[in-house]
Amino acid sequence: MLWKSQSLPILYGINMLQMVDGTTSPPEEMITVESKKIINPEFLEWKKRDQILLSWLHATVTPSVFTQIMSYKIAHSTWEAIE
Repeated sequence: MLWKSQSLPILYGINMLQMVDGTTSPPEEMITVESKKIINPEFLEWKKRDQILLSWLHATVTPSVFTQIMSYKIAHSTWEAIE
């Protein structure tokens, strides 16, 4: 697929391929620090990167493909749907 062959080098180059290909999982959303549950800063960073990537995926597909993927909320599931 042309779209995939254009996207893979970019994702590899910006070190985000693992976010779409499923080789990494998101960190835990909540962690316990000093007996308190808090939002994991690593999760917040992952979420930020994921949403940037999701937006990029949306911007690089045709309108007809976009209508099929617009309900996905994370980059990995969006990538799988496009493949």
